[in-house]
Amino acid sequence: MIGVASGAAVAMGDRYRELNERDLPEQVDRQGATFTENTIVHQTLDALPDSYIAVNHRLQVVFANQSFASITQRDRESLYGERFGEIVGCVNADVGPNGCGTSQACRVCGVSGSILESLDGRAVVREATLTLNSGRSVDLRVHARLMEGTPEPTVLLSITDIQHEQRRRVLERTFFHDVLNTASGVQSLVGTLPLVDSHELSELLEVLGTATSQLVEEIESHRTLIDAESGDLTVEQLVIDADSLVDDVVGFYRSHDVARKKYIVIESDAQGLETEFTSDPTLVRRVLGNLIKNALEATEPGMTVTVRVIKRDDTVEFWVHNDEVIPEGMQFQIFQRSFSTKGRGRGTGTYSVRLFTELYLGGRASFTSSRDDGTRFSVMFPRTAESPLIESGATPRT
Repeated sequence: MIGVASGAAVAMGDRYRELNERDLPEQVDRQGATFTENTIVHQTLDALPDSYIAVNHRLQVVFANQSFASITQRDRESLYGERFGEIVGCVNADVGPNGCGTSQACRVCGVSGSILESLDGRAVVREATLTLNSGRSVDLRVHARLMEGTPEPTVLLSITDIQHEQRRRVLERTFFHDVLNTASGVQSLVGTLPLVDSHELSELLEVLGTATSQLVEEIESHRTLIDAESGDLTVEQLVIDADSLVDDVVGFYRSHDVARKKYIVIESDAQGLETEFTSDPTLVRRVLGNLIKNALEATEPGMTVTVRVIKRDDTVEFWVHNDEVIPEGMQFQIFQRSFSTKGRGRGTGTYSVRLFTELYLGGRASFTSSRDDGTRFSVMFPRTAESPLIESGATPRT
């Protein structure tokens, strides 16, 4: 009889080390026989609308119901022996020494973590966000149970797509937080208008104009992200002067609230190459603006954020650097939609950077962070739409 089992606790580190090995195909077939040969179990799981998979203690799929197989658009038998991240195309699936589950990023994955935790006999419910090779993120709710009556440890997973729920939650929290902060500042400035002398009025109106521009920028930024996630975003291919764009974006953020008592420095590129490249100026501004804003938010008063343009023959690269260090555990999640170092439900800044750069602009987004060198985010764009960078990365939508 199949049911929930109990077991002795095993150190999670030991369980992750076990993932460096895989069971052979004949072992996988034997482990899945409980599901494939039991007509009642097989038909019951196939009749359920939700996705179910059974995995062994090495995270390999030994059974998948029809709902899960339909989502993957593969024959279910072809899934057996693979791990979840490999099936869905997780960006970290090929990073570790033995695929999904073996990279450092996998230690914070809600899917692999829920499976390994459930091996102690506890029912585990976790939410997980996976960034895919396509540049998009998927949000899942995973229920994991260790089954009894199976010849070898087998975990049954129920996988629910909560992408729309999570997207709405994150976007709403971020939107209302950012917009209300800026709108409150505008409201305060308007409230002081009757109190200022006539010779101070022009200065206050200038500050008010800047704050109003920031409010419009926040609203436009969120609208662009929603269009990008829904696939409705259209990319324009226009000639952009990289140096002028940096000057404009840095000038905007120097007067932003997040830059108060902080400094932004532009480092010149002495290579003397052409400064123009072809891309969508609105999206590139969004990307660079998000990087600068994030760096400023992470920077202590009195410290400096450095922006640099690196011009090469085929690419233009923008660097944004600050002296703070992102904790190692956070680094593995930095481009996920729902993750943010600023708190739960605030994770759209770096996520939108990768989404715009790689899925729509044919570029690449990356970062490094260490105690010695601080944190540097980098976005690289092809000079032209025909650049080899696009062929090896994402293709922009036109």
